[in-house]
Amino acid sequence: MAQIPFTFRELKRAWVQLHAASRKLPPGNAHRLLLFYAIECGLKAVWIKNENRTLYDCKDVKGNPIGGPSGHDLGVVVKSLNWGVKFSPAFHLSDVQDERRNVISRRNNRFDALHQAWRYGGELVSPPVDDAAMESELEIIHRLIEKELKS
Repeated sequence: MAQIPFTFRELKRAWVQLHAASRKLPPGNAHRLLLFYAIECGLKAVWIKNENRTLYDCKDVKGNPIGGPSGHDLGVVVKSLNWGVKFSPAFHLSDVQDERRNVISRRNNRFDALHQAWRYGGELVSPPVDDAAMESELEIIHRLIEKELKS
């Protein structure tokens, strides 16, 4: 949730800089995490542009009566833009064991937790989608953002 208001210009600049930084890293979670945050900034920039606004702030979260984007759930933002594309609805991480060797399932994670998976070193398992496929989905969205923000 954006507790601090950010301008369209700041979000657009963050999108450009984060995407450029992600491309300088070798494929891996650090690269994907920067890509995720680039897409988040770009989507929110497109959203406020389409709303003829200049500021993204805390009223633009889930439950907002005007239907604004929320937190890290990029799928909500993409849906609100009516682009006709969707992210994979869920992702899986491999199961782990706790200290008593109990199996802990890490399946069916919501898209808004993707940044956590990559931030903490997780690897997506297919089906439904692996890291490379999810990265491809993000790059498709990047190209749509680019088209919107460069026009």
